[in-house]
Amino acid sequence: MNTKRGHNYYKGTGSGSMGWHTKRGGYKIDPKKVRTYVVPNLSDCPYLPYVEPKAKKGLKYTIDTDKYLEPFLILPLIFYSKIFVNDLYK
Repeated sequence: MNTKRGHNYYKGTGSGSMGWHTKRGGYKIDPKKVRTYVVPNLSDCPYLPYVEPKAKKGLKYTIDTDKYLEPFLILPLIFYSKIFVNDLYK
């Protein structure tokens, strides 16, 4: 639902204010309103990280960016060429 459909409906962004505006155009932050996240102790967690901490640094292979981007550069040429357009109308 968007804001144009509901009567007196304000969607917002889901975030609240962290303070207030001052008379002179400044902004005061209220420490009680600032979001803080408590991170639990993960030393005994059975889950492992995505990358092993003992993993060797460095790349096993390199990526050639020209070869990687080649299909994306050729597609517009194929779809907008006269040969392709003429084949569509045959």
